[in-house]
Amino acid sequence: NATAGQTGEIYFIQDGTGSRTISFNAVYKFPRGSVPSASTSIGAVDIMVYSARSGTVVDAVMLKDFKRS
Repeated sequence: NATAGQTGEIYFIQDGTGSRTISFNAVYKFPRGSVPSASTSIGAVDIMVYSARSGTVVDAVMLKDFKRS
């Protein structure tokens, strides 16, 4: 359960199969109301950064497809 003011990040890492999908509860709110999809390539890393406005509204943004340099 989210608490107002709670913040954090969640990492989504594709396994050796790739093509895994994610879905979000209705409490998550994304920019322009557009729910993101995960990167699907093997080993892809996405990061979702979030901030809870309340226990029922969590603002989030997905940063996608991080690569090793």
